[in-house]
Amino acid sequence: MIGFIVFLSTAIGGSTAAAVFGSALACIVIYALNYKRFRESLGRTVVAGAQGGVTASANLGAIVGFGVVVKNSSSFVLISDFCESLSTGGVIGTLFALFVAVSLFVGVCGSAAGGLEIFWEHLGERFVATGINIDVLHRISSITAGGFDSVPHNSAYPIFNVVLGTKFGHAYPHAVVTTLIIPVIAAFVCIFCAAIGIC
Repeated sequence: MIGFIVFLSTAIGGSTAAAVFGSALACIVIYALNYKRFRESLGRTVVAGAQGGVTASANLGAIVGFGVVVKNSSSFVLISDFCESLSTGGVIGTLFALFVAVSLFVGVCGSAAGGLEIFWEHLGERFVATGINIDVLHRISSITAGGFDSVPHNSAYPIFNVVLGTKFGHAYPHAVVTTLIIPVIAAFVCIFCAAIGIC
């Protein structure tokens, strides 16, 4: 299957189209190989999958829309100004400022990807101009983005709760440990490693 996707990506000229075609082909092959098993429950399976897909798409669309609203709000200017005022003296100071700025943007947006995009759009040049290796900046900002995006309005939590059949109040404390505390510790470890020249 991987070979087929690689072939498609070169033949079609786009990895996204290749992944879509490869996934569709995989679904057809799995259905054909398991026809007897799926024959009785195909309708229920398709309906359940469609409902799950619509729920996930609606939640994701709402969060992306929320990020756009945040970006155009008056409070965003205050957050952006605060992040621009952070001191970037030395490697540790710059990387800590990067950690704080990325954490604020992803936390407000409730999305690692959305907050990281807004961060690089508004403050990227400032951090690149510090002279720190762009790979280090990218690595630490990406790891940091996986931490404070774990706020209750993150689009993943409603999807997890629907799929797993859990309640938010019960599942969220566990998610905080795995998706907030551990990434924040990892980001600090990376900042320390970058400061001593390992990363």
